[in-house]
Amino acid sequence: MLARVTNGKDGIVEYLENGIKSGRELSRNELDKRICIDGSLNVTDTIIKSLNKSNRYNNYLHITSSFGENDISRSDITKAYDDYKEKVMTAFHSDEYNIYAEIHLPKVKSYKHRRTNEIIERFPHVHIVIPLINIVSGKTISPFGKYTRNIDFHDSIQESINRKLRLESPYDHQRKYRIINDNAEFISRYKGDSFKGSNAEFKNNIFDMINHKNIRLMNDFEKELSSYGEVSKGKLGSNDEYLKVKLFGKSKYIRLKESCFNSDYIVDRQLLRPKPTDKQINNLVDEWMNSRSHEMKHIQQAPPRLREEYYSLKPDQREAFLHERRRDHAKKYHIGERRRTTNRKPRVKRIGLKRFAEIRNGLPSMPQRGLVRANGERSEVSKSVLSSNANHHLESSRAGGDNQLRRTVNRSRGHGIGGRLQLKEAVSEILSLNPRTLSEQLLQDHVKERIKR
Repeated sequence: MLARVTNGKDGIVEYLENGIKSGRELSRNELDKRICIDGSLNVTDTIIKSLNKSNRYNNYLHITSSFGENDISRSDITKAYDDYKEKVMTAFHSDEYNIYAEIHLPKVKSYKHRRTNEIIERFPHVHIVIPLINIVSGKTISPFGKYTRNIDFHDSIQESINRKLRLESPYDHQRKYRIINDNAEFISRYKGDSFKGSNAEFKNNIFDMINHKNIRLMNDFEKELSSYGEVSKGKLGSNDEYLKVKLFGKSKYIRLKESCFNSDYIVDRQLLRPKPTDKQINNLVDEWMNSRSHEMKHIQQAPPRLREEYYSLKPDQREAFLHERRRDHAKKYHIGERRRTTNRKPRVKRIGLKRFAEIRNGLPSMPQRGLVRANGERSEVSKSVLSSNANHHLESSRAGGDNQLRRTVNRSRGHGIGGRLQLKEAVSEILSLNPRTLSEQLLQDHVKERIKR
């Protein structure tokens, strides 16, 4: 799985439904089978349109998770999505955000780009849309903060899911996923990440020498290395063959096993990303879940003075400070409060704090734009270490839809006299509501629209 994160102002709903894009003539219905696995496209569309009235530059995150396994099951895709959502949105209670997701299963496995004539392969993928608004507080959200500063955390989440579910990893198929790169920013970060230990300075100098002298042949590279000492090869004849050099006056070889010292980079200037260890992955995921994600929510969007105060603290003091911020936020907005079991009529003011994912299904038979609804398969709940352009050519980051498909829903709720009376009572309360939050306003608008029909 490879997840590509982008921002958007508008147009995502039209793209999901119609699938029209530059270089491609096929419609969504011709390209993909669409299966909704989370949320309501109607509700998400309404929120985005509401945000767009404020003329904001970014109104939503659009995340595309692509899978290299053409035969992957819906169940496995949904498991990967659930795990990804849980980790990415760990700082937010489910009351606080709206999310929509749909699987696209390609009907067309590849096509020729109209302008470049390049063959574009298409894989199963999930489109995820998250409006950038806190449904409870009405404030802007930014789950990743400044994304370029949290690339490693995002990629660790992605890779942890790949390893847990045994999915194809982009680190093992970097040409397939088009995540090779040679830009200056990545090269600088690559050097810091890859060259460790007592030989780091030597390797850094060799890498700089390759670029400064523009060495593009392996024979030329070996000749340059020979000026430092004795050169030989390790794992000779295998796919993992590498050069090693024993410096003059030294008894041990320095093995040049990094990808920047083989033909991928020397000849083609294609720099492969180093694959992180399980320990590195787990440490970053734990840090994201326990502190970093909460900093993005409670610290990065706070006033400058508070941010300065926070980052001036020692680690243990930061933990206490952040815990207090989280507690105050939850108390202020009644986040996660249990609903008391009672025979009394619910108080109208509590509607705004209902889980927004429940509001979308509050009325039966709400049309859902012709999507298939996955039923009974939910089991549980990038510029990146992979570049921001990692999946630019991988069609799964931009594809999917079938408007002729049906969406299956559970229509058993609300049947019978008692169900109809409860529904009538709920509708009456909603219409009399003086909306105080975005969720209340959207719910009221939805009910009014349904009555008009």
